[in-house]
Amino acid sequence: MALSIPYNGDLELLRKLIEADKYSIKTVYGKRYQDVIGGGRARYDVADYAEDNLKEAINLTHKLGAEFNYLFNAPCSANAEKENADLIIYEVRKLLEDYPVDMITVANPFVLKLLKENFPKMKYSVSVISKVDCLEKINEYIQ
Repeated sequence: MALSIPYNGDLELLRKLIEADKYSIKTVYGKRYQDVIGGGRARYDVADYAEDNLKEAINLTHKLGAEFNYLFNAPCSANAEKENADLIIYEVRKLLEDYPVDMITVANPFVLKLLKENFPKMKYSVSVISKVDCLEKINEYIQ
């Protein structure tokens, strides 16, 4: 069994969990406190850690042999994602330069299409927030 665990800002806990190896942690997921797309949770429910802390967490995750999955989990933004497509591309390019993430989880089909067109080598995952439970919904993400 391979686990995917959330990053809560606690570097020491992350180190202990991955080093223990008995948990079979293959992926750590997380995000910055605030970014152009959002993470699918209310701000008060997201750990507010320094950006340097996230960079260190990603580096530690890689050093210990796991992957880091960045979350763009906001399912909708009142169509702001369509109006701000250029800003999203710019922000994601900057994010990928600053944070060497291995994959991105996305909840919005438009955002996934936009990212795949501009960053085709990145690995992507569809968020559980999307409630993909039938072929019609899957098709929204693979077209």
